[in-house]
Amino acid sequence: VMRAINWAMISLASRRQIAIPSTGPGGGLATASPASPDFWVIASNWDGGWYGAIARYGYPDHLPADSLGQVRQNAYGFPPLYPMFVRLMMLVTGLDFTLAGPIVSFVCGAAAMVLVYRLVAETAGRRAGSLTVVMLCTYMGATVFQISYSESLTLLLVCAALWLLSRRRYALVLLVLLMLAFTRP
Repeated sequence: VMRAINWAMISLASRRQIAIPSTGPGGGLATASPASPDFWVIASNWDGGWYGAIARYGYPDHLPADSLGQVRQNAYGFPPLYPMFVRLMMLVTGLDFTLAGPIVSFVCGAAAMVLVYRLVAETAGRRAGSLTVVMLCTYMGATVFQISYSESLTLLLVCAALWLLSRRRYALVLLVLLMLAFTRP
């Protein structure tokens, strides 16, 4: 329900967005954004554009620099696991990043909510598990669980690590922690 409300809010807000030109995969904005874009374009904007460039083209073969030799903004500031998952979805489904990125984030966010519920419900009861999920889904920043950012994947992996840790599956915890290291700087 909250993702639907967020979708409506993002769609309404997008009507006022101006056109933003691309500066290319090595510049400040990898993908252009039209004026008054739809939800899918908005959900793939901002830092999602960097993840999109990585999913589409990979990392640049050199660091872009300005005329003074200072390194400019570039894709190397964005870890690879999320764009790898999105790229896999793009290859399997034929979808463009604009659709695949938000879908991967939404699915990871939904799976994370299931694990949050299970973790809390096991120790504090079903009501506490439900309230925790409601609070997590309604906090101000929860919109990121449906846009092309790595936060939903990160939360899913954190919850998976905690769930595996509670079951004393230490080898799998290490694997999840290794994956987690490739989601956030």
